[in-house]
Amino acid sequence: MKKSKIITIVIVVAVIGFFAFILLGKNPDLAYVPPTADEASSIKGCYVATLSKDVYTLSILSEEGENVSGNLSFKNFEKDSSSGTFTGTYKDGILLGDYSFDSEGSHSVMQVIFKAQPDGFVRGYGDVDSTGQRFTDLSNITYDDSAVFRKSPNCIVSTTTTTTDTNTWRTFSDTAEKITFKYPESLGTTYINPVDWPPKLETKNAPLTCVEAGQETARAGQTSKQTINGKAYCITKISEGAAGSTYTQYAYATQIQNKTFFLTFSLRSVQCANYDNPQKTACEKERATFSIDSIIDKIAGTIVQA
Repeated sequence: MKKSKIITIVIVVAVIGFFAFILLGKNPDLAYVPPTADEASSIKGCYVATLSKDVYTLSILSEEGENVSGNLSFKNFEKDSSSGTFTGTYKDGILLGDYSFDSEGSHSVMQVIFKAQPDGFVRGYGDVDSTGQRFTDLSNITYDDSAVFRKSPNCIVSTTTTTTDTNTWRTFSDTAEKITFKYPESLGTTYINPVDWPPKLETKNAPLTCVEAGQETARAGQTSKQTINGKAYCITKISEGAAGSTYTQYAYATQIQNKTFFLTFSLRSVQCANYDNPQKTACEKERATFSIDSIIDKIAGTIVQA
């Protein structure tokens, strides 16, 4: 009797094993293959963060050892956006590298840092050198968890262009020149403020010409060509520091019909080192993502001459 029970158990086990073999053979996806150590620790993929109506995207496309590369973009609501490439390293939960992008008619490379979280990455901010592009002390970084870069399987990036409702803007009229244009009363910023506002508008009865030369901090400033939303501009910038702030004079020239229109104004940017956290981090974040280009382009689009 005991022997027949053993035989029965053996037969049952054999039958179960046989059907399991058949099922796995017909459905190879049912077979579990554990990830390798490299696959389990890989950070390749797309990470998306949102802050109010802003959308930030970090895409890690290549990972070889500690070296990583990919793309980084900041799509800001009613402020200029930027996008470019990211190259750096990932070690001990810290993603550190260079963000290479074009903004305001010039190419920039800015050091950026992220810290790994259970659900993605958070960006860090800290003191920077005189160029505003490199951290001075990587051991003194404050991480902002208000916008977490969470992994997204489809790397969803908004491709729609946000339009600003200029109907709420103020209207400036030059009765002598019979010119009007609209402008926002404020820039929607906290640490960057206009000094000469609204912009002063001048015209020249000639097509647009532009000679690129100089440096922004030089006496005559820097002049460069730039295309904003398909429209050609010649932009001159002159920056100087004073009393804990940086003052930058701007001149945007663009052609409308057969005339060249010049929009001139100044912005005051507070030195973020003047603040303690959390204001310091907020200031650095605003400085890193703000650009005046799209606002000026929208202003130029409202110019009307009788």
